[in-house]
Amino acid sequence: LFGIQLQKNFDFPYFAANISDFWRRWHISLSSWLKEYLYIPLGGSRQGVKRMYAALLLTMLLGGLWHGPSWNFILWGVCHGLYLVAHKLLVDTRRASGARAGVAVWRVLGILFTFSIVTLTWIPFASPDLGATQASLSALVSWRSGESGLDPDALVLVYFMCSALLAIDLVRFSYDRIAAARTCAWLQRGSAAHGLVLALTIPTWLHLAFVFAAPQGQQFIYFAF
Repeated sequence: LFGIQLQKNFDFPYFAANISDFWRRWHISLSSWLKEYLYIPLGGSRQGVKRMYAALLLTMLLGGLWHGPSWNFILWGVCHGLYLVAHKLLVDTRRASGARAGVAVWRVLGILFTFSIVTLTWIPFASPDLGATQASLSALVSWRSGESGLDPDALVLVYFMCSALLAIDLVRFSYDRIAAARTCAWLQRGSAAHGLVLALTIPTWLHLAFVFAAPQGQQFIYFAF
């Protein structure tokens, strides 16, 4: 309305095929600032591999501290730093060995793996302290309701629902990209296939919204930052 053009700040981050791709899609304004004002001045990739790994770890550690002086944010930053270092090592190893794999298969597996580790690392980010983080992680690995306070059958159902949602959205995401490229006429918006995808996606989202809706109002997690 006022002619203000806002920067695109999120670009389907949960469809990132690896952790480096995630940080190109997640909170783009913050990740760009971290890259330009911390990672590159610390040496980036221009002063050897060891310097690059150290720059990645230190950048993500400082990125965690930017959210607040908490051990939880430090843990979150260190984890993402280690993820990035591990990914760089994997890329360098595969490039050196000349190994190749099916692009489509590796991309789908990469999306699922990246989604899993990023979501797991949100636990310390959203927890009030390390004790709460430990309790949440313990509950995740304990399948005995007497210890975790969670019903194992309910956990299986929630896992299945979230996996189904991710799979459906992955299909929808791929569908939208194909339709935008106009390579398949039968996949265009307004077609029967498009209606079927929406018919599967929208009810799933609504159902999960009712299942996981908070009984009371929740403060926006970035309000404190």
